[in-house]
Amino acid sequence: MLAKRMVASFHARNNSILSSIAHLSVDVLTNPYWAVKPTPLLCNAFTAISSDLTWIRQSDKPYKFKIDYNVFQEPIAVSSLPQSAYSTNESANLFLANLLERKYPNATCIYTDGSVNMGGVGCSFFDPQANVKRQFRLWDESSIYSAEAYAIQVALKYVLDTGAAESSLIIISDSQSVLMKVKSANPSKKMSFLEAEILRLVGLLRATGVQSRFIWIRGHHGITGSTTADSLAKEATQLPLRQLSVFPASDLNRSIKMQLREDWRQMHINYHAGKSYIRAFPNPNTRSWTANMPSRSKSFYRYISRVRTGHCVTRSYLMRIGRESTDLCQQCLEREDAHHLIMTCSRFVSQRNILFQRVAEHVTSPFNLEVLLTSEKIDVYEALVHFLSECDINL
Repeated sequence: MLAKRMVASFHARNNSILSSIAHLSVDVLTNPYWAVKPTPLLCNAFTAISSDLTWIRQSDKPYKFKIDYNVFQEPIAVSSLPQSAYSTNESANLFLANLLERKYPNATCIYTDGSVNMGGVGCSFFDPQANVKRQFRLWDESSIYSAEAYAIQVALKYVLDTGAAESSLIIISDSQSVLMKVKSANPSKKMSFLEAEILRLVGLLRATGVQSRFIWIRGHHGITGSTTADSLAKEATQLPLRQLSVFPASDLNRSIKMQLREDWRQMHINYHAGKSYIRAFPNPNTRSWTANMPSRSKSFYRYISRVRTGHCVTRSYLMRIGRESTDLCQQCLEREDAHHLIMTCSRFVSQRNILFQRVAEHVTSPFNLEVLLTSEKIDVYEALVHFLSECDINL
């Protein structure tokens, strides 16, 4: 993952190191010397993402230095509707219409939106005054942030190229993150070229006498223009793919993380040991099961961890590590493991009845130990620990 991100970063910075990596990658595939050598990580990473590099913007200096400093002198105006506006869809439309009529009666209003849908990415803008609708299919690895930012960018360029606004332009977007980033932009902050391009276009419009303002609205609240832009953006995700723009290297992070998670899952599934654990928990998770169960005793975490992994102090486990000569339960003459002790052993019938009564409130019958463990419900786990304590079973 880190190697792929590093390669993408080298490309974005137009770094000469990437050329060396590319030549070495070719050498690895063609030179007999590398036939018995491990392939360098950066070469593997370059090969994996080389087809995506053409979509990544290159620049040898930060984008903020490409913007006229005067653009930063006048802050970008961003406003929003009050909380009460969203009580109903009708009220949201009414609040927005009243706001535009009262404060910006002569402004040109354009709605923008971005969408990630069915593996595709698209964006759109809608100019209701001129009934102009534009849709754009974007790079499949684009983030929703980039899609929203690109929609605003092309809307500004449309106004600049066509003169659609005489003196005042209102861009209405449901992307709070993009608008806040643009609003807070200053020469000391890092920004991508998408944000820099929005600022540059705002500056060019300002030079022609057009003041640009932005309004943030909540998405999916029935605001007519926003609903139209949303539908257009969703449709755009299924349009033929053409390279309309380039994007930040950070947009690759999502697919890199997804591939890393899939590689981790396959490694987990194909691991040579712990088959019962893998069967119960086939998808590894970066979030520990203990996160939902804070402030429990040390013995609680110890018991549950051992039962989940199967590394319990039972005769079957002790025999496996050479500490016992038999794996049979002394009472039942059956294989003694955690499932036997908790679910079937005749020594603990009365305690087990209480256990089953407690867990039946949280787990649908019939159930076995695996079902109880995979539920990951705190009440079920507490019932198991209570059972082990009552039976004096020290796992």
